[in-house]
Amino acid sequence: MTDMSHCGISASYGDGFESDAVVVELGRSGRCWVQSADILVSDHPSLRAARQWLKSAFHSYPGCTVAVTRHTNRQWFIMAVRRHPPLLVVAGKGGAVPDRLVESAARALYAWMLQTGHLTSGYQCRIGLGMPGPR
Repeated sequence: MTDMSHCGISASYGDGFESDAVVVELGRSGRCWVQSADILVSDHPSLRAARQWLKSAFHSYPGCTVAVTRHTNRQWFIMAVRRHPPLLVVAGKGGAVPDRLVESAARALYAWMLQTGHLTSGYQCRIGLGMPGPR
């Protein structure tokens, strides 16, 4: 993996379930990187704010394939792909979701979509888990 974490960017050039995705954190990168991101990550203080951002992320950033929003205190994160329901992941009681886990999960989702042809075939897939989330 090429580490450009000082500016919120990471790129992986590997095999297996790793993908050649460009991951960019909003607020830490320039506009050019944000506009070309495959995976875009943003932080939000509430689920409401996170869901509002996810609704606009794919319209605002048309090159984005996976949008991820994290709680500012890392209590949860939400991953979404265009035209599919989002996936909410919640930390255990008193825990926090590590940033590395968030990036790995987003990369795995992106790689799965590439490997199964969901990014290029137009095939509609359903992604989501029926898990209760914080209110």
